[in-house]
Amino acid sequence: MKKRVLLIASSLLISALTSTFMISCDKDTNSYLHVTVVDETDKTKTFEGAEIKVDMNGSAVNREGLTDGNGVFFTSFPAPAVFNIQAIYELAEQSNSTTKVYREGKGSARLKDGDTSYVTVALGTELKSVPR
Repeated sequence: MKKRVLLIASSLLISALTSTFMISCDKDTNSYLHVTVVDETDKTKTFEGAEIKVDMNGSAVNREGLTDGNGVFFTSFPAPAVFNIQAIYELAEQSNSTTKVYREGKGSARLKDGDTSYVTVALGTELKSVPR
């Protein structure tokens, strides 16, 4: 009976130590990107709803989305790399059903394993337009 209790206790102890070791060795290797979109002439002004496009030189690895109320877009990638960032903010009051009027800013980020890269993209003052 004592051997059986000792065997069970030993098995539980080994299992607990092994699982603790495996959990502590599980390292987050995702790379994180935090993009803030600001005005080129007033860096305190941020833009909610700016379109963000992040890509790695035309590869299939990309992300798209909109900035939040603080002008921030946050995403992650499974591997480190260098990414191009494009921010487009449509000026709804100047756009219409046939033409999109917008401001644009560009940047880049080098992501590393487990790190967060903070990038600020400034929207230029030049207005651009494209047909819809």
